[in-house]
Amino acid sequence: PLILIILFGCFALLFFRKKKTIAITVLIVQLLLCYHWFNHYYFIQTQKTPSQTTSVLFWNVAKKDQLSTQPIINNALNNNSSIIALVEASNIKNQDLANLNTRLPNYAFTKLKGDMLFGVKGSIDTVTYKYVDKRYKFNHIKVTIANEITSILIVDIYASPFINKKQPLAEVLNYAKANAIDIIVGDFN
Repeated sequence: PLILIILFGCFALLFFRKKKTIAITVLIVQLLLCYHWFNHYYFIQTQKTPSQTTSVLFWNVAKKDQLSTQPIINNALNNNSSIIALVEASNIKNQDLANLNTRLPNYAFTKLKGDMLFGVKGSIDTVTYKYVDKRYKFNHIKVTIANEITSILIVDIYASPFINKKQPLAEVLNYAKANAIDIIVGDFN
């Protein structure tokens, strides 16, 4: 982390304080790092978003004994989320799905294979599921949002430290390119 680099630089500055050229160089680097740290971690960076954007709510709900649908409903209403994607959602009950459909009538919700839940402010046209043993799984969903067809990929790559992520990521990217995916969301670990 950057703060540890800055602390190490302070230690180095004390260690090399008698060597003027090294001390001045370390001091300049320290000041630049401090400026970067404060500018990017403590000040809000605002960007103007394009007028036509699609807001996505993505949430890994792993290890939740019971899903609380209220945060999903609040986010969808407050942020006008067009797409809602949840992974590792094994504890989704039919009652949760019914609650989402009742409270968000403009959305279409569906449970997906691979412990995923998907909602869209529009209609769900097709769903294709792919699972590669102990490496990754994804759902390819074609939806219609505001009379425009959009292709979405929801990915969940396994979190084992013994599995190299390069190959699953390459396979997902190749699939996305071959199938003209518009939006990719997921848990890439």
